[in-house]
Amino acid sequence: MLTHYPDKPHTQNPCFLAEWDAQGIYICQQKVDGWRLIVIRDKQGAFHYYSRHNKNLSSDIEASLKLEIESLPIPNDTQLDGEWISRRACSKKYDLPQMAFLFDALRWGGKWLLNTPLKQRYALVVLAVAENPIK
Repeated sequence: MLTHYPDKPHTQNPCFLAEWDAQGIYICQQKVDGWRLIVIRDKQGAFHYYSRHNKNLSSDIEASLKLEIESLPIPNDTQLDGEWISRRACSKKYDLPQMAFLFDALRWGGKWLLNTPLKQRYALVVLAVAENPIK
């Protein structure tokens, strides 16, 4: 049985949202305010960046951030989900650096992972970053 928790996440302590539920019945992640970032590495190894509404973000994202993402050991034919911050007004207000938070692997090395538990998909992203941390 899958449920969502909490119904009003803004009333909860953010530290709680970052924890995994031991029984695996809750699905939640802490939200980072920015723009949805879909990172695709195609079958030929080229990287493409899209928003949630399928807007190509390749020309908007700074070259330094692209280099950091593209240095990760991500196999060809992979699609990652994440959030890109530093473009929204609230981020600029606080002078936050441009950064990407990758939090899900939807496709990895040609295999769709949509029926794979989120914890396992997230572990692939964590492993890729751990092998080559973004500074």
